[in-house]
Amino acid sequence: MVTDIIESRVCIGKTLHQIEEILGTGHFEEPLRHQDPQKTFRFYFYSNKVLFDGCDKLGLCFENGICTSASFAGCD
Repeated sequence: MVTDIIESRVCIGKTLHQIEEILGTGHFEEPLRHQDPQKTFRFYFYSNKVLFDGCDKLGLCFENGICTSASFAGCD
């Protein structure tokens, strides 16, 4: 399912609130470790919801509060 979210680009251009309406709130935030303090990553991981299967993890990058990219972030 994570691959479908990435390929559809459904999250791109949306705010965190808009994405939470689609994916729920099962995420954690991590600031990027480089020069731009306006960028943050949010990782969505398996949370016993139908949307996610197994250990797929979705990484979303936000710049100034808007999602600019989505990528597969592996398994934990």
